[in-house]
Amino acid sequence: MRKLKEHFHRKHGIVSRIFSMVLALAMIVTMVPAIGGATTAYAASPTIRLYLDKPSTWNTPVVNVWAAGATVDNHDAGNAAISQWGDQEKPKLAYEESSGLYYVDVQSSEWTGFQFVDAGSTEKAAPEIKTEGAAIEQIKTFTSDTSIYCLLDDNGKYQWYKDASKNETLIPESVPTECDLTINYKSTLGNDVAAYIYHETNKPAGEWPGKTMTAAEGHEGWYTMHLTLDNSTDYDLILNDDGHGNQLDGVTLSTKGKAEAEYWFDGSLSETKPADWKYVTTIHYLASGMGSTIYNHMWGADASATGAGVGKEWPGGQISENADHSGWYDVVYTQDVKQNFSCIFNNNNGAQTDNIDVSVTSTSTELWVTGTKGGGDTTVYKTAPDSWEAPVPDHTFTMYYYNEDLSTDTDMGKVDMWMWNAGLNGSYVLIKQNMMLQIM
Repeated sequence: MRKLKEHFHRKHGIVSRIFSMVLALAMIVTMVPAIGGATTAYAASPTIRLYLDKPSTWNTPVVNVWAAGATVDNHDAGNAAISQWGDQEKPKLAYEESSGLYYVDVQSSEWTGFQFVDAGSTEKAAPEIKTEGAAIEQIKTFTSDTSIYCLLDDNGKYQWYKDASKNETLIPESVPTECDLTINYKSTLGNDVAAYIYHETNKPAGEWPGKTMTAAEGHEGWYTMHLTLDNSTDYDLILNDDGHGNQLDGVTLSTKGKAEAEYWFDGSLSETKPADWKYVTTIHYLASGMGSTIYNHMWGADASATGAGVGKEWPGGQISENADHSGWYDVVYTQDVKQNFSCIFNNNNGAQTDNIDVSVTSTSTELWVTGTKGGGDTTVYKTAPDSWEAPVPDHTFTMYYYNEDLSTDTDMGKVDMWMWNAGLNGSYVLIKQNMMLQIM
């Protein structure tokens, strides 16, 4: 029994020592990530100085940082109340004399977004400059204290830059900030359907019931809509009968960070198109002064493409005048895939448009084109211009011509006259032998 006890104590002592060593090692291992974690947390939470070139119409710029644990240092500039927000007080931005810019320092381990707000505004809604999405993702990449600048770009819009000289934007040009969204719906709600798209207060398709959907060309029973929206977040979609009282349950659209997204809803939401799905592109062309024989020359489409100009050398395929819109000519191209292409409208007699790059953005893409002189006057519209609905006016004028050498009715039969470039702007050019007359 004594030997058994001694054996047990020896064994137990060895186990205890081993256990103690394991425990100590575990503590060391546990401490390593704790120490490293502290270092990582500091490195991932640098102080970002946010500069703002205050809009000329603003009075008192303040900042509202969304992350609850963020540290905001406005260098004792004080707070200001936003009356439109129930007199909530937010930190004012400090003013930097040397640059003429306002600024605030923010440190956060959970950047989600922020906004500059004019606390001195008397408008119904307080003016604001909101920062989220792609810009926030770029801020998250900083590992040391950094300054970034919210300045007006060349188009008069505010944009974030990495330097005060605007040499480099915060968001690289290669990073998309907008999403081309297409919704296709096989309707169970009748012929009047709309898509209501929203995220919190952001409603890119408008207020309820949203954007009306149109019949999808070549797809009976399907309706479609296309929209370009900010891709800083996902959105919710409610399909409805254009506000008449019936609607489907809401679904989520995954648009965050995407340059393009297309969905089909046939009982459920899917990003996979039906096997027989086609992409139809209709282009309307105003052939002003080009005569009645119009061609469309196209290239770059998918091998599945069909339409007037497919597979034809210059001048392309002849197209027909629109029955309901005088002076406009139509061409329709159908493809199995969403493939961009290019084309030129012409009369095969010297008049033509510039190269037109066609972006196939949705199931049913529709464009309007005007212009007859290659070299700059070609314009492409994504929505119908006024001239689409306005009838082409009849131009009636009387021309008097006198020449003493041609004084009789018989002699007038010897006069030849030509007319060209009879544009819709009322300009006509006439020529007789070496004489030119312009009527405006």
